[in-house]
Amino acid sequence: MPKHKPIQELVGYTKKLRNIIKECDNTNYSRNQDYLRRRDKALILAVFLTGGYLEKVLELKKSNFVFDDKKRKGTEAFYIKKMGVARNRDKGNTFRKVPIYDNDPFVDLLKDWVNEIPDEDSYLFLSPNKVKGIVEHLKTRTAWKIISEITERAVDSSLTPMDLRILRMLYLIQEKEFTHLQVQRHFKMKVIPKFLREHKVKPRTINDAFREMKISARHFKLNNDWFSITCALQLQEVVVTLVATEKRIKLDRKTVERVLNKKLKSGYVPFGDKYDAFDKIIEEKYGIIMPQLTKTLRTVRTDVLHRGKTPQPEEVESIIVFTKGLLDKLKAIK
Repeated sequence: MPKHKPIQELVGYTKKLRNIIKECDNTNYSRNQDYLRRRDKALILAVFLTGGYLEKVLELKKSNFVFDDKKRKGTEAFYIKKMGVARNRDKGNTFRKVPIYDNDPFVDLLKDWVNEIPDEDSYLFLSPNKVKGIVEHLKTRTAWKIISEITERAVDSSLTPMDLRILRMLYLIQEKEFTHLQVQRHFKMKVIPKFLREHKVKPRTINDAFREMKISARHFKLNNDWFSITCALQLQEVVVTLVATEKRIKLDRKTVERVLNKKLKSGYVPFGDKYDAFDKIIEEKYGIIMPQLTKTLRTVRTDVLHRGKTPQPEEVESIIVFTKGLLDKLKAIK
């Protein structure tokens, strides 16, 4: 059996991870079926997310996992401390810290599995066989077989633990924009593997980065509706500013106070006041009446942009209608 597939064949497999995890629910066990299916999911995820050798993943205990918010850095969901690196014990005990990121695939499934283990000194994946009361971790051969059979059913191609390790490298390069040197340091490898050096990475697009940002924002309960409406609200301010600049219309504090005949409370000029002044100037100079920025729209704007509120369906509709009307009116200005 080959240690891993050619890297060209593995490109794109991270997108099939969902199918692999879902397939775990189709494995039939004579007893403890629900528990063992969840174990299989956690096993596959542990190998993929750590990018570790199977032998070292099986040696992990609950105590290796650190969930303390004060100890995490940046976008880490949690990290694993003192995970073995070398497969050959003759090379000495070399360890590494393994960060697992917030927007990594199915990170919560692995976290839930770890939290389910009651004993800090317990292995993550226990052997079902106990000899004279000795508790051991799952055998390497058994774990290999579990991964191979499930991936064969899920994606019509049996993946080895080494395949999952390489997939993690590709994921970090493609999705996290790791350089080859960063991957080498992440895995504590002495040299960058030849198969990785020869792999030409497809540049990540702005859509990829935006999609990743939206996934990260879910942690703060900011969904797709919030992103869409935020875009519309910012578009309103940007297009008004662009047209005002093109037509040499000043929207500074002095001009806004003069046009609106009122004194602003601070040096900052809110968009609502800028828009009202812009509306009056455009009507006077071009005879075009801009859409009305109602009190409700102003409130929604503040709630969405500054308080992170997700708008209601009717609010979404009113914002879209207003923005479309605004764009149409601005295009009519000659």
